[in-house]
Amino acid sequence: MPHRIFLIFAALGIAGTAAAAELEPRELATLRSLSLSNLRPLTADDQRTNAVAFDPRAVALGRKLFFDPRLSKDGKTACATCHDPAAAFASDRTIADPARGLRRAPTLYGVGRQDFFFWDGRADSLWAQALGPLTGPLEHGLTLPEVAAFAARHYAQSYRALFGRLDRRRPERVATNLTKAIAAFELTIAPPRGALDDAADGKADLPACAATGLKVFVGKGQCASCHNGPLLTDQFFHDNQVPLAAANDRVSGRYLGAGEALASPYNCRGAFADGGRAKACPHLDYLFESNGQSGAYKTPSLRGVALRAPYMHNGAFRTLAEVVAFYREARVLNAGEPDIIPLKLTDDEAAGLECFLRVL
Repeated sequence: MPHRIFLIFAALGIAGTAAAAELEPRELATLRSLSLSNLRPLTADDQRTNAVAFDPRAVALGRKLFFDPRLSKDGKTACATCHDPAAAFASDRTIADPARGLRRAPTLYGVGRQDFFFWDGRADSLWAQALGPLTGPLEHGLTLPEVAAFAARHYAQSYRALFGRLDRRRPERVATNLTKAIAAFELTIAPPRGALDDAADGKADLPACAATGLKVFVGKGQCASCHNGPLLTDQFFHDNQVPLAAANDRVSGRYLGAGEALASPYNCRGAFADGGRAKACPHLDYLFESNGQSGAYKTPSLRGVALRAPYMHNGAFRTLAEVVAFYREARVLNAGEPDIIPLKLTDDEAAGLECFLRVL
């Protein structure tokens, strides 16, 4: 092994792991890029359409709203019901209950660094995303006037301190103000540091099996092509040919989501977005609808992935082993433009990859 590469290993603190000793310099650079140490702080520019995004009063109000089950038709469904803190702020509640829908709740770790939300990207801000479940008949199930009435009944003082007058004759304004407060709280939800970060920062070695999986993840498996950066996601949309998970499941994905984002009255260009005419919406300027995107769904963060079974947007796979097996085979199942190829992993490599995913 060239002496120069050995020094890189030593600097990273992973020279003692079996797989690390085989990493190429490019793969080592990829590993270092995955550390949460590289996650930059959020700024007001990241939340151009939410004027209260970093207001402590909004964070406090949003936290209360997030955990309040009264903000629902049945009085039992809070944001935290589906975005469970014990499950990396995700859950399978919606797909586990057929009456709730066909898409699992994704993690909220690092959610403030996205341009588009939902699996199909049909909302272009965190606060606009929060409005969907509140008024969705399969989730919180409220009408906009009911949301405004809830605010007047339970949070009038906090609302007025933050937004001024609470006018129930303008329920859309009241509702979007509430979701901006919820978004302010969600911006504070950060993934905890884990074994990957310690290895990338040179503070600890990975377990041997995870080290083998690391080599696959950043090398042969090409996992880091999509699951990259500190949040382990490129935030893009890919057609991975995930099988349908239920009789009434459908392949729609980004094709429908892009159209909904462009048409939404709550998008960056809409009347409810803060910033006025000065705000820029470049993420909408280049958005388009394409039939080729019909099976494309957003790359999820892999932070805390071991806590978030089942997997994929529709919960098609029960275990991480099933996910790895799916990518090893990579069969074309649906119409679209597939973004995957068979990984051709050995059994040891597949087992190592699963082990690596469990430490993220």
